Formats: sequence, structure tokens, C-alpha cells
Amino acid sequence: MPTHIQIIAEDRPLTESEKTLLRWLLEHGETRGRDFLPQIDCARVSGRCGCGCATVDLAVDGLKEQEKGLFPVADFFYCAV
Repeated sequence: MPTHIQIIAEDRPLTESEKTLLRWLLEHGETRGRDFLPQIDCARVSGRCGCGCATVDLAVDGLKEQEKGLFPVADFFYCAV
């Protein structure tokens, strides 16, 4: 059994719904998340989780998290009722 989930590579712009959600997450998450608001229009989806959840990886100006480092600025749980 694998010890990690495979990331599926993608390269696409965020949808308008994804931009709206990302803006809300940054505005309501960690204080430092607000620093990233100006980057939303430059962000692209660079990958998604292979397990089927809603997790996506973002790249800004072509730089992926492996190149710049990774730290959460918004972390929320979603529960469908």
C-alpha cells in the first residue's frame, strides 16, 4: 500500500468558482493569507490529488510549491450534510 497519494499533474487556469472560493479562503484563513490575494489572477492549477478529493496544487508565475516551499495559509474542513 502506498504511503502517499499520487498527485495528478495539470496545467490550467482557475475557474471563476475556484477563484471565488480561493479568495474567501484567503480572506478567512490565516492573517498572512491576505498577502496572497493579489496573486489569485496569476495562479494556475498545477496538479490535483489522486484520491479524488478537492485538493489542488497551485502555481503562481510558473513557480510550483516544490520550488518555493509549502506552508498553509487557509485550512478548512468541508462536510456535506
